[in-house]
Amino acid sequence: MPYEKITYDEIQQVVQRLYNKALGELNLKPEQAFAYVQDESELLHNDDPLANIILQTAIYKWGAAHGVKLSKESVYAQDMLEILSDAFRKFDLLSEAEKGGLGVKSEQVAAEIAVVKELYL
Repeated sequence: MPYEKITYDEIQQVVQRLYNKALGELNLKPEQAFAYVQDESELLHNDDPLANIILQTAIYKWGAAHGVKLSKESVYAQDMLEILSDAFRKFDLLSEAEKGGLGVKSEQVAAEIAVVKELYL
């Protein structure tokens, strides 16, 4: 059976649910919830660069909505921000056809990337 790609909407839902669990059920602080979501969403990482870009953007977008602040002094935060920067560089290298995958318009992803860049990079 062929692998079915995860969609933009599915990625958003998974990330939202993980934050809700971390902050609600597990009673984690926002930065702890961010680390939890990064770890738990690792299974969504695959060889599809667009899916990974959308995933990283969603983690930061929903993190910002929940008050996540990353200290650039922290080695962990530096590592995470480097992963984010790398994902954004890869997005810039994708063709328009590649950017149109996962059931989302590239303009929407680009707008979310711009917001996340402004907040975290």
